[in-house]
Amino acid sequence: MNRFMNATITAQDAIQRFAWSIERRLSADPFDMYRERPLRKTVTCWKCGGGMTVQDFQDWSQTLACQRCHNLSLVIDTPSSGRVIPLQLLRRFRFAETKRRPNLNIEFAYDLIDSLKNMEHPSSAAETDFGLRQDAHIGVMWLAIWRGCSAYELSRVVGDGGAISLLVSHYIESNDLPPFWTTYDATECEDPLSI
Repeated sequence: MNRFMNATITAQDAIQRFAWSIERRLSADPFDMYRERPLRKTVTCWKCGGGMTVQDFQDWSQTLACQRCHNLSLVIDTPSSGRVIPLQLLRRFRFAETKRRPNLNIEFAYDLIDSLKNMEHPSSAAETDFGLRQDAHIGVMWLAIWRGCSAYELSRVVGDGGAISLLVSHYIESNDLPPFWTTYDATECEDPLSI
């Protein structure tokens, strides 16, 4: 009976999120989803406890940077719930030097979403960067996307297995989720401001 109740609550939550997304799209201002939304609570740095400022945002998600130690966090602040995800590797992948990722991996995230929505196998690069090592990872990622995980949010957690796990667990409430791990998790994290 408990599993049935959880499935019912999950289905209701998915329907509510879908209704909110339709409501936002039908709003009078088509650029409303690109406006910065004030956070419902004060967010402090996960490392030093310093104050955070908004770096960029899309819809209900914002990337915040600590004013003291410059660490980044992804904040998902929907009307029904909120989550702060530490982004330990984001700055490392965002510099314009050679062999570094561009500032936004949004197209890469859109490709992953399109392949999963069309029930196609993701590219090998997506498998590596998003930690999709088993069929269970692909299934969990597909479900998270179906429940509202956006390309913006995925572009923020590329290469960071811990952040991917936290992002997926925001959309899927289960204790049995497989942990995500990427190749970049094994490398030592250098100080992003010294690059």
